[in-house]
This record gives sequence, C-alpha cells and structure tokens, in this order.
Amino acid sequence: MIKTIDIDVINLSEEFTILHLSDLHISHKTPYQEILSLIDFINKQNTNIVAITGDLVDDQPNKIAHLIKLFEKIKVPCYFVSGNHELFHGFEKLEILLRNSNIIILDNKKITISINNQNICLVGIGDRMSHFFGRTRSEEIFETLDPNMINIALVHQPKDFKWICKHNIALQLSGHTHGGQIFPFHLLVKIQQGFLSGLYKKNNSLMYVNSGFGTWGIHKRFFSKAEIAIIKIKGK
Repeated sequence: MIKTIDIDVINLSEEFTILHLSDLHISHKTPYQEILSLIDFINKQNTNIVAITGDLVDDQPNKIAHLIKLFEKIKVPCYFVSGNHELFHGFEKLEILLRNSNIIILDNKKITISINNQNICLVGIGDRMSHFFGRTRSEEIFETLDPNMINIALVHQPKDFKWICKHNIALQLSGHTHGGQIFPFHLLVKIQQGFLSGLYKKNNSLMYVNSGFGTWGIHKRFFSKAEIAIIKIKGK
C-alpha cells in the first residue's frame, strides 16, 4: 500500500518529499524480482531522498549480498539507521555491503543536506538493543542539534519518541511495529511501544510510524497492510 502523508513544518521555504521504508526483512528467500520492482518504483517517484528506518535485513549478510547490491540503483540519496534485526545477524559485515551499495548509514550521526536550496539536518541513532551487541548508542547527539535548523530523526523503535520529542526535532521517522502485523498482536505492540502506526504529535515534534514493507516470523498480515510512505513536507 502506498500512503501519502502531508506534514507542515515551521520555517520551511520549499517543500520536499521523503520516501520512507522500514522493516523489509530481506532474507535469502526474498525474490530478486521483488526488490528489483521496489527499486524501480522508488526511481519513478518524485522524491528527494529515501529513508530506511531499520530491519532492512533478516539474514546473514553473505546470503543476501546480491539483493542489497540492487539498492545502488536508487537514483536519489538513501539514508539508513539500524534496527534490532541488523544486530541479530551481524551488523559489521552488513555495513560494508550497505556502503558499497551507496546507502548512507546514520547510526549515531548527524549530517546537513541541501534540498531545494535549504539546509536540512538528518540525525540517526542506533537501535535500543545496540548495547547488548557491543555497539554504541549515542543519545547525546540529540542535545547537539541546532534549534534553528529543520531536524529530522531516523529512529527504528518509535518508543524513543517519548524522549526525543523533548529535543529540537521537527519529525521522527520510525518503524519496528509492523502495524501489529497480525491482530490481536496490535494490542501487545501498542502496550510495548506506546505507538502502533501512523502520525503522532507531542510537544512541537511529529512522528510517523511506518507499518513496514515486509513481515517477520509468520509471512502473513491480518488487519495490517504493508506500506511505502510518501511523506510530503511543506512549510507553514
């Protein structure tokens, strides 16, 4: 399902578009044509950047290298933060594949990009489970954000919004929940994360939770649809 979301941001002079993907869960069983078709779809959209908010993969990196390589065909900049499943399968080897496929990793980083002659700060953070796998999770990066910038955060688990919204964030993009994937697990996800899917607002920050492109465990959905989000950000 393709969802278009309009978001208004203060002090934005020129509108721009983010294509938001999350939770693809690519494995050696994922059809080559499925990823090729996805890349073709992305390239046909009038989008400025692609944002992938974790759980891109769900397999050993060496088993899916041919599928990850397809992402180098994306014609616009593609930004990524890790999810818990990247950690499960060995993120160090995956990092090499991602970089070789022109995917920009934003774990614990912030970068300033120019879109339509205006500066936007993209900031990312590693998954909440990072420290269990010996990886750094630098929450302090949000304290360094310029309040005069338009700051957009890429974060895998939406429950982080509860503290990130206290910083200078215009928009947080997240995934992880699969929109519950199979009812009645929606209820458990909502309790565990505090959010399920769609657009949320707290303080002066917005968050969009993507229901995910793929599935986890059982390859079925019930009362939850796979999603590609086209997020149109406009000034107000």
